[in-house]
Amino acid sequence: MRFMGLDLNLLVIFQAMMDNRSVTYTSRQLNLTQPAVSNALQRLRQYFKDDLFVMSGNRMLPTALAERLAAPTKALLTDAGALLTAARPFEPGTSDRTFVIGTSDHVTDTVIAGALNAVFAEAPKIRLDIVPLVEDQWSVLDTGEVDLHVLPYEFAPPDQPTFELYSDRYVVLCDRENHSVQAGMTPEELRSFRIIGALMGVPRKMRGGFAPQMTARLIDQASLTVKQFSQLPFMLEGSDRIAIVPRSQALMFCKRFKLAFCELGGEVPHLRMVAQVNRARESDAGLAWLIDKFVKAASAIQTDR
Repeated sequence: MRFMGLDLNLLVIFQAMMDNRSVTYTSRQLNLTQPAVSNALQRLRQYFKDDLFVMSGNRMLPTALAERLAAPTKALLTDAGALLTAARPFEPGTSDRTFVIGTSDHVTDTVIAGALNAVFAEAPKIRLDIVPLVEDQWSVLDTGEVDLHVLPYEFAPPDQPTFELYSDRYVVLCDRENHSVQAGMTPEELRSFRIIGALMGVPRKMRGGFAPQMTARLIDQASLTVKQFSQLPFMLEGSDRIAIVPRSQALMFCKRFKLAFCELGGEVPHLRMVAQVNRARESDAGLAWLIDKFVKAASAIQTDR
């Protein structure tokens, strides 16, 4: 298809070149011959009257114009992909789609793990690609690099469709023999303990809104911090250290490790988890189906609690 004199198929090759910086890797990614990629690149150069990519060592580096074209090209292809996906019916039994999900290990260990049997029973050919939350996580949802985010409500951009999943409360996790930790202790009373804090990849621009959660988890008092909750059991077992974690994950840890948890006292904020999709994909039947599976898994977790 041509638009304003440009074959729009060439933009797919342009985007792949931006990602790979190589004719060879681009041809492999798109399952094209190298001459076909070179020919497409030449046509792009003629249209934009710019080299777009120049050789530097064994890589092809984008020119200044190519860098300026990168963001709008990615946005255009993302929107086009969302439009085509939304228009196509989703049949779980035959679909071979890949869903990219950005989330934390807390959600992976509880909600996603709890949904897997139901997901693959209905859709045996699909693939789930679970990636960590990144610093600039709003942009990767906007550009379509992830299909779905599951994250705390405070992290969620206000202009994207949001689906409530579940809420969780924090508890104190410690070694099973650590009897100095008592139920009902407030975060303030726990400050005298040696604390391990899980940062959970909090983006800088959201730390203000997430401050009550960070305070409740005693991050500011931690003598050791880690990036994932799943690292904590190995550092708690056989020690006098403590950590503040979501209760759903504490239950899992206590089944597998010699750990115990106690309920917190005082006013402690709940962890409110939501799912978000790009607004262009709100009518995507495949994503709606997947979110429904996560909602049911989350509901089962809350029932267990």
